[in-house]
Amino acid sequence: MYSEGDPRVLELNGAFNVGNRGMVEFIEVFKNETEYLHAMITATQEKFVPAPGRHGTVYIDSVIVAHSNEAEWQKFKADHTNEANLDRIVVVKEQAETLFQNYLDHAEAYVNNTKVKDANTREELQPDEGFLKSVEEQIAIIGSAAEGFRQEVIAYLWAAGRRNEKVSYQSYEPLKEAIEKKLMSSVRDISRIITKARTRDEEQTDKYGAMVQSLLENGYCEHVWMWC
Repeated sequence: MYSEGDPRVLELNGAFNVGNRGMVEFIEVFKNETEYLHAMITATQEKFVPAPGRHGTVYIDSVIVAHSNEAEWQKFKADHTNEANLDRIVVVKEQAETLFQNYLDHAEAYVNNTKVKDANTREELQPDEGFLKSVEEQIAIIGSAAEGFRQEVIAYLWAAGRRNEKVSYQSYEPLKEAIEKKLMSSVRDISRIITKARTRDEEQTDKYGAMVQSLLENGYCEHVWMWC
């Protein structure tokens, strides 16, 4: 056996070392112990991470991508002791941005009386008014008010683009609120379908059955979904 300081025991097989000069990915990052978060601070600020054993530090130059659910992120953000980490985090709300871009595509097509090109089939489709309404009704935009709201959104974001401002789902506050409420509503709907429940209404039962059938068709066994 060699001592911890012997170069023959140095194995650079940790996540930071494997992802050096590339990308490091953390799943459910805020479930990690505090020392791992401290290592992230050192990596982003000083560009070094501890080497195994007694070998000092290793230079690192990587992009760190971390995933978290919204509840844990809000809890982490509310703790003032995490300020050092927060200063180095750039939040990317993937689901919100995707919903935002979809809304823009359909709203712009609706306002300009054009069609939306399907990203997969490249087929030109009519704007999906049902989808637009499902977002807008989250902030009580219904009926005749919907057309004016869509025009306001497109005009506001077009002007922001002209000013070379970065456009995101947070750019227009009413739409930001609608998107966030839509996402929360979607989570609740899915939860009622896939989680344990003594009673499901007919629609939820049908959706549950379709979900199970889809899993089985894609090679999953019954043990994957029996807990539901």
